[in-house]
Amino acid sequence: MLTQMANNITDLQKMKVKAQSDHEIAAINAQIEAVHDRRQVLIAEAGSRLNGIIRAGFTLLTFPVLAKVFVWDKVVGPFVGCVGKDPVGCQMFNTDALGVELWSVIGAIVGFYFLTTWKTK
Repeated sequence: MLTQMANNITDLQKMKVKAQSDHEIAAINAQIEAVHDRRQVLIAEAGSRLNGIIRAGFTLLTFPVLAKVFVWDKVVGPFVGCVGKDPVGCQMFNTDALGVELWSVIGAIVGFYFLTTWKTK
């Protein structure tokens, strides 16, 4: 992960040299700073046992919800003929709709766990 971030910084530095305007240079500098900050956070957290325990705790809270929705409802359910139906015997494959707020919390936990951004290049 750290090597990938270093490579990303190198690529951004190359883009900075090729930039034509001050606006492009400023945008690239912001990206470089963001990658550098994420790298520093990873380095700082690498030796913390407490950090690993907290991340594992958040993962254990989020994983069952995601597993139920994506594995049980969306993978196992179709194999037994329970797709978009509500017949008797298929209730176990229908999860109540989660609100936007709860999905935002899950997204934040997953995002912070992997220390990534939602946007890609």
